[in-house]
Amino acid sequence: MTDEMRMRGVRLAWGEAADGEDRRALGRRLLRGIVARGADILSVCPRCGGPHGRPLVRIDGAPGPLVSIAYSGATVLVGVAPPGATAFGIDLELDTGARRRAVLEAIGSRELVDWTRLEAIAKARGTGLQGAPAPPEVELAADGWILPQPEAQRPGSQQPGSQPRGAQPREAQPRGARRPGARPLAQGSLRGFDLVLALTPTPAVLSVALDVPPRVEGQVVDDGVR
Repeated sequence: MTDEMRMRGVRLAWGEAADGEDRRALGRRLLRGIVARGADILSVCPRCGGPHGRPLVRIDGAPGPLVSIAYSGATVLVGVAPPGATAFGIDLELDTGARRRAVLEAIGSRELVDWTRLEAIAKARGTGLQGAPAPPEVELAADGWILPQPEAQRPGSQQPGSQPRGAQPREAQPRGARRPGARPLAQGSLRGFDLVLALTPTPAVLSVALDVPPRVEGQVVDDGVR
């Protein structure tokens, strides 16, 4: 069984692999269901050139929209970024006691969303998890959250506030989180949002991170999505 949705320009689809089914094959099938018909989905390792690594979409030989895949247990989540996105990553975690304990041990947080945000951000930036991972420090926004450009790369800026808690795409009241003013984001900043999927029997938390530059007025873009 599979399902899909579109939120804030991001197309998401998910499903559960059957016993013995390859999760990666399911991920490719889910992606083919939400990208443009006839699109090619490739994987090329940036290190060795092998047929693995982050999936890439090509439409008539040209680069297509950015895509991302996440796995948790038998559940597979895929996402397609909106037009103009220059960075994109998603992550998913089933909300189980075992996963919560693993996240607490890994980053000292009792909230799964701190881990899904961390993974989504790492995928969007293409860096992977480096050093000793910690919950990302994000700022609340009307439609999710913002991760400002790292302080060391943004001279003259202030240190962002603490990370919010919770996994719903709404304005919660996390400890220490701050609301950004109406200021343009520096290049390298990311936007994101979180959702809870009411899967049966185990719900899941997901996070999306992306950077979408302003669209040029009057510009028409084929988003490569059905």
